[in-house]
Amino acid sequence: MSKNVRGSRAKKRQREALFRHQVISRVHVLVLKGEVRADAVREVAGSNHFVTEEKSRKVSERTLYRWIAAYDEKEMLASLEPSERERTETSVVLPETFIDFIRKEKKNDPRASSPELIRRARILKIIEPHSSIDRSTVWRACKRMDLSMKRRPQKREGDMRRYAYPHRMMMVLCDGKYFRAGATRKKRVALFFLDDATRRGLYVVVGTSESTGLFLRSFFEMILAFGYTNVVYMDNGPGFISDDTKFVIANLPHVHLINGTAGYPEGRGKIERFNQTALAHVLRSLDGAAEVDPDCEALTLRLNHFLFNQYNNRPHESLGKKTPNECWNADECALRFPTSVDELRDRFVVTEARKGPLETTSSLLKACCTKCLAVVGENGSTSNDRCSPVSFSFCTTVVSCVFNQWTLRLTQKQKECASSSATTSHSPEMLCRRPRPHWPMKEISCHSSDQTVASKTKNRRNCYERSTSNFRISQNSVYKGTRRERASGVSSP
Repeated sequence: MSKNVRGSRAKKRQREALFRHQVISRVHVLVLKGEVRADAVREVAGSNHFVTEEKSRKVSERTLYRWIAAYDEKEMLASLEPSERERTETSVVLPETFIDFIRKEKKNDPRASSPELIRRARILKIIEPHSSIDRSTVWRACKRMDLSMKRRPQKREGDMRRYAYPHRMMMVLCDGKYFRAGATRKKRVALFFLDDATRRGLYVVVGTSESTGLFLRSFFEMILAFGYTNVVYMDNGPGFISDDTKFVIANLPHVHLINGTAGYPEGRGKIERFNQTALAHVLRSLDGAAEVDPDCEALTLRLNHFLFNQYNNRPHESLGKKTPNECWNADECALRFPTSVDELRDRFVVTEARKGPLETTSSLLKACCTKCLAVVGENGSTSNDRCSPVSFSFCTTVVSCVFNQWTLRLTQKQKECASSSATTSHSPEMLCRRPRPHWPMKEISCHSSDQTVASKTKNRRNCYERSTSNFRISQNSVYKGTRRERASGVSSP
Protein backbone atom coordinates (compact mmCIF):
# COMPACT_ATOMS: atom_id res chain seq x y z
CA MET A 1 0.00 0.00 0.00
CA SER A 2 1.37 3.43 -0.92
CA LYS A 3 2.17 6.13 1.63
CA ASN A 4 -0.40 8.51 0.14
CA VAL A 5 -3.21 6.00 0.68
CA ARG A 6 -2.11 5.35 4.25
CA GLY A 7 -1.91 9.08 4.98
CA SER A 8 -5.38 9.78 3.61
CA ARG A 9 -6.90 6.99 5.68
CA ALA A 10 -5.19 8.26 8.85
CA LYS A 11 -6.60 11.74 8.23
CA LYS A 12 -10.10 10.30 7.80
CA ARG A 13 -9.83 8.43 11.13
CA GLN A 14 -8.58 11.55 12.89
CA ARG A 15 -11.38 13.64 11.40
CA GLU A 16 -13.95 11.08 12.55
CA ALA A 17 -12.46 11.08 16.08
CA LEU A 18 -12.79 14.88 16.26
CA PHE A 19 -16.41 14.67 15.23
CA ARG A 20 -17.15 12.05 17.88
CA HIS A 21 -15.42 14.12 20.55
CA GLN A 22 -17.55 17.12 19.58
CA VAL A 23 -20.76 15.08 19.97
CA ILE A 24 -19.93 13.57 23.36
CA SER A 25 -18.82 16.99 24.58
CA ARG A 26 -22.42 18.16 24.25
CA VAL A 27 -23.49 15.24 26.45
CA HIS A 28 -20.92 16.15 29.10
CA VAL A 29 -22.03 19.80 29.06
CA LEU A 30 -25.64 18.82 29.71
CA VAL A 31 -24.57 16.51 32.54
CA LEU A 32 -22.56 19.33 34.12
CA LYS A 33 -25.67 21.49 34.02
CA GLY A 34 -27.43 18.95 36.26
CA GLU A 35 -29.33 16.83 33.77
CA VAL A 36 -29.43 13.06 33.96
CA ARG A 37 -27.11 11.29 31.57
CA ALA A 38 -29.98 9.37 29.98
CA ASP A 39 -31.90 12.57 29.26
CA ALA A 40 -28.76 14.26 27.93
CA VAL A 41 -28.01 11.34 25.63
CA ARG A 42 -31.63 11.30 24.41
CA GLU A 43 -31.53 15.04 23.69
CA VAL A 44 -28.22 14.91 21.81
CA ALA A 45 -29.31 11.85 19.82
CA GLY A 46 -32.47 13.65 18.66
CA SER A 47 -30.62 16.63 17.15
CA ASN A 48 -28.64 17.01 13.90
CA HIS A 49 -24.86 17.33 13.98
CA PHE A 50 -23.35 19.28 11.10
CA VAL A 51 -20.17 17.84 9.67
CA THR A 52 -19.90 20.68 7.16
CA GLU A 53 -22.09 23.67 6.39
CA GLU A 54 -24.34 21.59 4.15
CA LYS A 55 -23.93 18.03 5.42
CA SER A 56 -25.36 16.81 8.74
CA ARG A 57 -25.43 13.50 10.59
CA LYS A 58 -27.58 11.84 13.27
CA VAL A 59 -26.20 9.56 15.97
CA SER A 60 -28.24 6.91 17.80
CA GLU A 61 -28.35 6.60 21.60
CA ARG A 62 -26.55 3.26 21.54
CA THR A 63 -23.69 4.76 19.53
CA LEU A 64 -23.44 7.65 21.96
CA TYR A 65 -23.15 5.30 24.97
CA ARG A 66 -20.42 3.34 23.17
CA TRP A 67 -18.43 6.50 22.35
CA ILE A 68 -18.77 7.82 25.93
CA ALA A 69 -17.59 4.53 27.39
CA ALA A 70 -14.57 4.39 25.07
CA TYR A 71 -13.56 7.95 25.90
CA ASP A 72 -14.09 7.59 29.67
CA GLU A 73 -11.91 4.49 29.70
CA LYS A 74 -8.75 6.12 28.33
CA GLU A 75 -9.65 9.82 28.09
CA MET A 76 -7.71 10.05 24.86
CA LEU A 77 -8.73 11.23 21.43
CA ALA A 78 -7.23 8.11 19.89
CA SER A 79 -9.82 6.00 21.69
CA LEU A 80 -12.53 7.60 19.53
CA GLU A 81 -10.86 6.73 16.22
CA PRO A 82 -12.63 3.96 14.28
CA SER A 83 -10.80 0.67 14.29
CA GLU A 84 -9.07 -0.11 11.01
CA ARG A 85 -10.27 -3.26 9.31
CA GLU A 86 -7.95 -5.63 7.56
CA ARG A 87 -7.88 -4.71 3.90
CA THR A 88 -7.68 -7.34 1.20
CA GLU A 89 -6.13 -6.74 -2.16
CA THR A 90 -8.77 -8.74 -4.03
CA SER A 91 -11.94 -9.96 -2.33
CA VAL A 92 -12.90 -12.11 0.66
CA VAL A 93 -16.10 -13.54 -0.81
CA LEU A 94 -15.12 -14.12 -4.45
CA PRO A 95 -13.31 -17.39 -5.33
CA GLU A 96 -9.70 -17.26 -6.41
CA THR A 97 -10.47 -18.85 -9.81
CA PHE A 98 -12.92 -16.05 -10.55
CA ILE A 99 -10.38 -13.44 -9.43
CA ASP A 100 -7.78 -14.84 -11.85
CA PHE A 101 -10.39 -14.89 -14.61
CA ILE A 102 -11.19 -11.20 -13.98
CA ARG A 103 -7.51 -10.26 -14.27
CA LYS A 104 -7.12 -12.07 -17.60
CA GLU A 105 -10.34 -10.71 -19.09
CA LYS A 106 -9.62 -7.11 -18.11
CA LYS A 107 -6.16 -7.39 -19.63
CA ASN A 108 -7.59 -8.59 -22.96
CA ASP A 109 -10.72 -6.44 -22.86
CA PRO A 110 -10.31 -3.35 -20.63
CA ARG A 111 -13.83 -2.12 -21.43
CA ALA A 112 -15.61 -5.22 -20.14
CA SER A 113 -18.15 -4.29 -17.46
CA SER A 114 -18.92 -6.13 -14.22
CA PRO A 115 -22.10 -7.84 -15.51
CA GLU A 116 -20.23 -8.89 -18.64
CA LEU A 117 -17.47 -10.49 -16.57
CA ILE A 118 -20.03 -12.40 -14.50
CA ARG A 119 -21.83 -13.58 -17.64
CA ARG A 120 -18.61 -14.82 -19.26
CA ALA A 121 -17.60 -16.65 -16.10
CA ARG A 122 -20.95 -18.44 -15.99
CA ILE A 123 -20.68 -19.46 -19.64
CA LEU A 124 -17.19 -20.87 -19.07
CA LYS A 125 -18.44 -22.57 -15.86
CA ILE A 126 -15.89 -20.79 -13.69
CA ILE A 127 -18.68 -19.98 -11.27
CA GLU A 128 -21.97 -21.77 -10.74
CA PRO A 129 -24.71 -20.84 -13.22
CA HIS A 130 -27.14 -19.90 -10.45
CA SER A 131 -24.65 -18.35 -8.04
CA SER A 132 -25.65 -14.98 -6.64
CA ILE A 133 -22.66 -12.69 -7.20
CA ASP A 134 -23.45 -9.03 -6.99
CA ARG A 135 -22.02 -6.69 -9.63
CA SER A 136 -20.93 -4.24 -6.91
CA THR A 137 -18.75 -6.93 -5.33
CA VAL A 138 -16.99 -7.50 -8.65
CA TRP A 139 -16.60 -3.77 -9.17
CA ARG A 140 -15.00 -3.25 -5.75
CA ALA A 141 -12.65 -6.20 -6.35
CA CYS A 142 -11.54 -4.68 -9.66
CA LYS A 143 -10.91 -1.30 -8.00
CA ARG A 144 -8.78 -2.97 -5.32
CA MET A 145 -6.72 -4.66 -8.04
CA ASP A 146 -6.30 -1.28 -9.83
CA LEU A 147 -8.24 -2.46 -12.89
CA SER A 148 -9.93 0.14 -15.05
CA MET A 149 -13.71 0.11 -14.79
CA LYS A 150 -14.46 3.07 -17.06
CA ARG A 151 -16.88 2.67 -19.93
CA ARG A 152 -14.70 4.61 -22.36
CA PRO A 153 -10.96 5.00 -21.97
CA GLN A 154 -9.77 8.54 -21.65
CA LYS A 155 -7.49 10.22 -24.14
CA ARG A 156 -4.42 9.53 -22.03
CA GLU A 157 -5.33 5.84 -21.85
CA GLY A 158 -5.34 5.40 -25.62
CA ASP A 159 -2.57 4.16 -27.87
CA MET A 160 0.30 6.55 -27.12
CA ARG A 161 3.12 4.50 -28.59
CA ARG A 162 5.68 6.32 -30.68
CA TYR A 163 5.55 5.61 -34.38
CA ALA A 164 8.05 6.22 -37.17
CA TYR A 165 7.83 4.85 -40.68
CA PRO A 166 11.06 3.47 -42.11
CA HIS A 167 10.83 4.72 -45.71
CA ARG A 168 9.97 7.92 -47.47
CA MET A 169 6.42 8.71 -48.65
CA MET A 170 4.95 6.03 -46.41
CA MET A 171 3.33 8.77 -44.33
CA VAL A 172 2.91 12.46 -45.07
CA LEU A 173 2.03 14.87 -42.26
CA CYS A 174 0.01 17.99 -43.07
CA ASP A 175 -0.91 20.89 -40.81
CA GLY A 176 -1.83 24.55 -41.10
CA LYS A 177 -0.02 27.34 -39.29
CA TYR A 178 -1.65 30.77 -38.96
CA PHE A 179 0.48 33.90 -39.05
CA ARG A 180 0.33 37.59 -39.99
CA ALA A 181 2.27 39.25 -42.77
CA GLY A 182 2.94 42.72 -44.14
CA ALA A 183 2.57 46.19 -42.75
CA THR A 184 -1.22 45.74 -42.54
CA ARG A 185 -0.78 42.46 -40.63
CA LYS A 186 -2.95 40.38 -42.93
CA LYS A 187 -3.99 37.05 -41.47
CA ARG A 188 -2.71 34.10 -43.50
CA VAL A 189 -2.39 30.34 -43.09
CA ALA A 190 0.41 28.14 -44.45
CA LEU A 191 -0.24 24.46 -45.20
CA PHE A 192 2.98 22.47 -44.77
CA PHE A 193 3.51 18.91 -46.05
CA LEU A 194 6.22 16.96 -44.21
CA ASP A 195 7.55 13.45 -44.83
CA ASP A 196 7.46 11.33 -41.67
CA ALA A 197 10.56 9.19 -42.27
CA THR A 198 13.02 11.79 -43.58
CA ARG A 199 11.48 15.01 -42.13
CA ARG A 200 11.77 16.54 -45.58
CA GLY A 201 9.46 19.45 -46.39
CA LEU A 202 7.53 18.51 -49.51
CA TYR A 203 5.31 21.47 -50.27
CA VAL A 204 3.83 24.62 -48.76
CA VAL A 205 1.00 26.85 -49.90
CA VAL A 206 -0.39 30.04 -48.35
CA GLY A 207 -4.06 31.00 -48.23
CA THR A 208 -6.51 33.09 -46.27
CA SER A 209 -8.21 30.16 -44.54
CA GLU A 210 -7.72 26.44 -43.99
CA SER A 211 -10.25 25.48 -46.65
CA THR A 212 -10.88 22.34 -48.63
CA GLY A 213 -9.91 23.96 -51.92
CA LEU A 214 -6.56 25.13 -50.55
CA PHE A 215 -5.70 21.67 -49.26
CA LEU A 216 -6.76 19.80 -52.41
CA ARG A 217 -4.84 22.19 -54.66
CA SER A 218 -1.65 21.82 -52.63
CA PHE A 219 -2.13 18.06 -52.28
CA PHE A 220 -2.53 17.83 -56.06
CA GLU A 221 0.77 19.66 -56.65
CA MET A 222 2.55 17.57 -54.00
CA ILE A 223 1.52 14.31 -55.70
CA LEU A 224 2.70 15.59 -59.07
CA ALA A 225 6.12 16.38 -57.60
CA PHE A 226 6.73 13.42 -55.26
CA GLY A 227 4.11 10.77 -56.07
CA TYR A 228 1.48 9.04 -53.99
CA THR A 229 1.82 8.45 -50.27
CA ASN A 230 0.46 5.54 -48.29
CA VAL A 231 -0.96 7.48 -45.32
CA VAL A 232 -1.98 11.12 -44.91
CA TYR A 233 -2.04 12.23 -41.25
CA MET A 234 -3.84 15.48 -40.44
CA ASP A 235 -5.66 17.12 -37.58
CA ASN A 236 -9.35 18.08 -37.49
CA GLY A 237 -9.15 21.34 -39.42
CA PRO A 238 -12.13 22.41 -41.55
CA GLY A 239 -10.37 21.56 -44.79
CA PHE A 240 -9.17 18.17 -43.54
CA ILE A 241 -12.48 16.71 -42.34
CA SER A 242 -14.72 17.80 -45.21
CA ASP A 243 -16.53 15.24 -47.33
CA ASP A 244 -14.76 16.39 -50.50
CA THR A 245 -11.36 15.75 -48.92
CA LYS A 246 -12.39 12.28 -47.80
CA PHE A 247 -13.87 11.49 -51.22
CA VAL A 248 -10.74 12.58 -53.12
CA ILE A 249 -8.34 10.66 -50.87
CA ALA A 250 -10.55 7.56 -51.02
CA ASN A 251 -10.44 7.84 -54.83
CA LEU A 252 -6.62 7.75 -54.88
CA PRO A 253 -4.90 4.35 -55.26
CA HIS A 254 -3.75 2.86 -51.93
CA VAL A 255 -3.87 6.17 -50.05
CA HIS A 256 -5.37 6.22 -46.55
CA LEU A 257 -6.54 9.15 -44.44
CA ILE A 258 -6.03 9.48 -40.67
CA ASN A 259 -7.45 12.41 -38.68
CA GLY A 260 -5.75 12.73 -35.31
CA THR A 261 -7.48 13.05 -31.97
CA ALA A 262 -8.90 16.52 -31.37
CA GLY A 263 -7.01 18.51 -28.76
CA TYR A 264 -4.09 16.06 -28.69
CA PRO A 265 -1.10 17.62 -30.49
CA GLU A 266 1.27 15.03 -29.01
CA GLY A 267 -0.06 12.52 -31.55
CA ARG A 268 1.53 14.56 -34.36
CA GLY A 269 4.58 15.84 -32.56
CA LYS A 270 6.82 15.96 -35.66
CA ILE A 271 4.68 18.43 -37.58
CA GLU A 272 4.01 20.45 -34.42
CA ARG A 273 7.77 20.72 -33.80
CA PHE A 274 8.21 21.79 -37.42
CA ASN A 275 5.60 24.53 -36.90
CA GLN A 276 7.67 25.92 -34.04
CA THR A 277 10.77 25.90 -36.24
CA ALA A 278 8.95 27.67 -39.08
CA LEU A 279 7.55 30.24 -36.66
CA ALA A 280 10.95 30.96 -35.12
CA HIS A 281 12.91 31.13 -38.39
CA VAL A 282 10.59 32.85 -40.86
CA LEU A 283 6.95 33.38 -39.87
CA ARG A 284 7.46 35.72 -36.93
CA SER A 285 9.63 38.04 -39.06
CA LEU A 286 6.74 38.61 -41.49
CA ASP A 287 4.45 40.23 -38.94
CA GLY A 288 4.42 44.01 -39.48
CA ALA A 289 7.27 43.96 -42.03
CA ALA A 290 6.72 46.77 -44.54
CA GLU A 291 8.90 45.12 -47.20
CA VAL A 292 6.83 41.89 -47.18
CA ASP A 293 4.06 41.54 -49.74
CA PRO A 294 1.00 40.00 -47.99
CA ASP A 295 -0.25 38.48 -51.23
CA CYS A 296 -0.74 34.73 -50.93
CA GLU A 297 1.28 33.90 -54.04
CA ALA A 298 4.20 36.04 -52.89
CA LEU A 299 4.17 34.43 -49.47
CA THR A 300 4.03 30.97 -51.07
CA LEU A 301 7.22 31.71 -53.00
CA ARG A 302 8.91 33.05 -49.89
CA LEU A 303 8.02 30.00 -47.76
CA ASN A 304 8.97 27.55 -50.51
CA HIS A 305 12.41 29.17 -50.60
CA PHE A 306 12.71 28.65 -46.84
CA LEU A 307 11.49 25.06 -47.09
CA PHE A 308 13.64 23.78 -49.95
CA ASN A 309 16.77 25.91 -49.63
CA GLN A 310 17.11 26.25 -45.86
CA TYR A 311 15.12 23.73 -43.85
CA ASN A 312 15.79 20.65 -46.01
CA ASN A 313 19.54 21.38 -45.98
CA ARG A 314 19.81 21.87 -42.23
CA PRO A 315 21.11 18.98 -40.02
CA HIS A 316 18.53 17.46 -37.67
CA GLU A 317 19.36 16.01 -34.28
CA SER A 318 16.63 13.37 -34.64
CA LEU A 319 18.22 12.23 -37.94
CA GLY A 320 21.67 11.72 -36.49
CA LYS A 321 22.98 15.14 -37.61
CA LYS A 322 21.90 14.43 -41.18
CA THR A 323 19.89 16.73 -43.36
CA PRO A 324 16.42 15.77 -44.66
CA ASN A 325 17.72 15.85 -48.23
CA GLU A 326 20.48 13.37 -47.38
CA CYS A 327 18.02 10.98 -45.76
CA TRP A 328 15.64 11.36 -48.70
CA ASN A 329 18.31 10.62 -51.30
CA ALA A 330 19.72 7.70 -49.31
CA ASP A 331 16.32 5.97 -49.17
CA GLU A 332 16.00 3.41 -51.95
CA CYS A 333 12.23 3.00 -51.66
CA ALA A 334 10.63 3.55 -55.06
CA LEU A 335 8.15 6.41 -55.44
CA ARG A 336 4.67 5.87 -56.93
CA PHE A 337 3.87 8.51 -59.50
CA PRO A 338 0.53 8.86 -61.35
CA THR A 339 0.43 7.63 -64.93
CA SER A 340 -0.51 11.05 -66.31
CA VAL A 341 -1.66 14.46 -65.21
CA ASP A 342 -5.09 13.93 -66.74
CA GLU A 343 -5.53 10.68 -64.82
CA LEU A 344 -4.65 12.42 -61.54
CA ARG A 345 -6.94 15.35 -62.38
CA ASP A 346 -9.85 12.98 -62.95
CA ARG A 347 -9.35 11.51 -59.49
CA PHE A 348 -9.66 14.98 -57.96
CA VAL A 349 -13.05 15.67 -59.55
CA VAL A 350 -15.92 15.36 -57.06
CA THR A 351 -19.23 14.59 -58.77
CA GLU A 352 -22.62 15.36 -57.27
CA ALA A 353 -25.56 14.34 -59.47
CA ARG A 354 -28.85 16.14 -59.04
CA LYS A 355 -31.89 17.23 -61.08
CA GLY A 356 -33.02 20.78 -61.68
CA PRO A 357 -34.88 22.97 -64.18
CA LEU A 358 -33.16 24.43 -67.18
CA GLU A 359 -33.24 27.94 -65.70
CA THR A 360 -30.90 26.94 -62.86
CA THR A 361 -28.15 25.92 -65.29
CA SER A 362 -27.13 29.52 -65.88
CA SER A 363 -26.43 30.08 -62.19
CA LEU A 364 -24.27 26.95 -62.14
CA LEU A 365 -22.24 28.21 -65.08
CA LYS A 366 -21.42 31.47 -63.31
CA ALA A 367 -19.60 29.63 -60.51
CA CYS A 368 -17.95 27.10 -62.81
CA CYS A 369 -14.44 28.55 -62.81
CA THR A 370 -14.21 28.67 -59.04
CA LYS A 371 -16.30 25.84 -57.68
CA CYS A 372 -18.07 23.52 -60.08
CA LEU A 373 -18.66 22.45 -63.67
CA ALA A 374 -22.32 22.19 -64.61
CA VAL A 375 -23.00 19.65 -67.33
CA VAL A 376 -26.48 19.65 -68.78
CA GLY A 377 -27.89 16.20 -69.29
CA GLU A 378 -31.11 14.85 -70.63
CA ASN A 379 -34.46 15.75 -69.04
CA GLY A 380 -32.98 18.84 -67.39
CA SER A 381 -30.54 16.89 -65.19
CA THR A 382 -27.31 18.58 -64.13
CA SER A 383 -24.19 17.36 -62.37
CA ASN A 384 -21.84 19.44 -60.24
CA ASP A 385 -18.17 18.56 -60.72
CA ARG A 386 -16.25 20.62 -58.19
CA CYS A 387 -12.69 20.65 -59.53
CA SER A 388 -10.74 23.11 -57.46
CA PRO A 389 -7.30 21.54 -58.12
CA VAL A 390 -7.61 21.67 -61.94
CA SER A 391 -5.89 24.35 -63.91
CA PHE A 392 -7.73 27.39 -65.22
CA SER A 393 -7.18 26.50 -68.87
CA PHE A 394 -8.78 23.09 -68.39
CA CYS A 395 -11.69 24.69 -66.53
CA THR A 396 -12.34 27.32 -69.22
CA THR A 397 -12.28 24.65 -71.92
CA VAL A 398 -14.95 22.65 -70.16
CA VAL A 399 -16.96 25.82 -69.52
CA SER A 400 -16.98 26.67 -73.21
CA CYS A 401 -18.18 23.18 -74.09
CA VAL A 402 -20.86 23.29 -71.44
CA PHE A 403 -21.96 26.77 -72.50
CA ASN A 404 -22.39 25.60 -76.10
CA GLN A 405 -24.55 22.69 -74.92
CA TRP A 406 -26.60 25.00 -72.72
CA THR A 407 -27.10 27.51 -75.56
CA LEU A 408 -28.31 24.71 -77.85
CA ARG A 409 -30.79 23.53 -75.25
CA LEU A 410 -32.02 27.09 -74.66
CA THR A 411 -32.51 27.65 -78.40
CA GLN A 412 -34.58 24.48 -78.62
CA LYS A 413 -36.65 25.68 -75.67
CA GLN A 414 -37.34 29.03 -77.37
CA LYS A 415 -38.42 27.27 -80.56
CA GLU A 416 -40.84 25.16 -78.59
CA CYS A 417 -42.27 28.29 -76.96
CA ALA A 418 -42.63 30.00 -80.33
CA SER A 419 -44.42 27.00 -81.85
CA SER A 420 -46.79 26.77 -78.89
CA SER A 421 -47.57 30.51 -79.05
CA ALA A 422 -48.79 30.16 -82.65
CA THR A 423 -51.62 27.88 -81.56
CA THR A 424 -52.65 30.02 -78.56
CA SER A 425 -53.71 33.63 -78.14
CA HIS A 426 -50.79 34.44 -75.83
CA SER A 427 -47.59 35.99 -77.11
CA PRO A 428 -44.16 34.45 -76.40
CA GLU A 429 -43.46 37.34 -74.03
CA MET A 430 -46.38 36.33 -71.81
CA LEU A 431 -44.78 32.94 -71.23
CA CYS A 432 -41.78 34.57 -69.55
CA ARG A 433 -43.66 37.27 -67.64
CA ARG A 434 -43.75 37.06 -63.86
CA PRO A 435 -47.14 36.26 -62.32
CA ARG A 436 -49.10 39.28 -61.26
CA PRO A 437 -49.89 39.86 -57.58
CA HIS A 438 -53.36 38.87 -56.48
CA TRP A 439 -54.23 42.25 -54.91
CA PRO A 440 -55.73 45.13 -57.03
CA MET A 441 -53.56 48.00 -58.21
CA LYS A 442 -54.43 51.62 -58.89
CA GLU A 443 -52.70 54.48 -60.72
CA ILE A 444 -52.02 57.46 -58.42
CA SER A 445 -51.41 61.01 -59.69
CA CYS A 446 -50.07 63.84 -57.52
CA HIS A 447 -51.71 67.26 -57.91
CA SER A 448 -48.43 69.03 -57.17
CA SER A 449 -46.80 67.76 -60.38
CA ASP A 450 -47.72 66.11 -63.64
CA GLN A 451 -45.52 63.11 -62.97
CA THR A 452 -47.27 59.84 -62.23
CA VAL A 453 -45.81 58.12 -59.19
CA ALA A 454 -46.53 54.92 -57.30
CA SER A 455 -47.39 55.19 -53.61
CA LYS A 456 -48.70 52.90 -50.90
CA THR A 457 -52.34 52.18 -50.19
CA LYS A 458 -53.93 52.21 -46.76
CA ASN A 459 -53.35 48.50 -46.22
CA ARG A 460 -49.63 48.94 -47.15
CA ARG A 461 -49.84 47.11 -50.47
CA ASN A 462 -47.65 48.19 -53.38
CA CYS A 463 -49.40 49.96 -56.20
CA TYR A 464 -47.78 49.90 -59.60
CA GLU A 465 -48.43 51.88 -62.75
CA ARG A 466 -50.66 50.23 -65.33
CA SER A 467 -50.64 50.87 -69.08
CA THR A 468 -54.43 50.74 -69.30
CA SER A 469 -57.02 52.94 -67.64
CA ASN A 470 -59.37 50.03 -66.99
CA PHE A 471 -58.62 48.82 -63.46
CA ARG A 472 -60.58 47.25 -60.63
CA ILE A 473 -60.72 48.57 -57.09
CA SER A 474 -61.58 46.30 -54.21
CA GLN A 475 -64.31 47.42 -51.84
CA ASN A 476 -61.96 47.17 -48.84
CA SER A 477 -59.03 49.10 -50.39
CA VAL A 478 -60.30 52.69 -50.90
CA TYR A 479 -57.41 55.07 -51.28
CA LYS A 480 -57.47 58.08 -48.94
CA GLY A 481 -54.12 59.58 -49.84
CA THR A 482 -50.78 59.57 -48.08
CA ARG A 483 -50.17 61.15 -44.68
CA ARG A 484 -48.55 64.20 -46.32
CA GLU A 485 -51.49 64.65 -48.71
CA ARG A 486 -54.02 64.43 -45.88
CA ALA A 487 -52.07 66.97 -43.82
CA SER A 488 -51.87 69.44 -46.72
CA GLY A 489 -55.56 69.05 -47.51
CA VAL A 490 -55.06 67.65 -51.01
CA SER A 491 -57.89 65.33 -51.94
CA SER A 492 -57.30 62.07 -53.72
CA PRO A 493 -58.43 61.73 -57.34
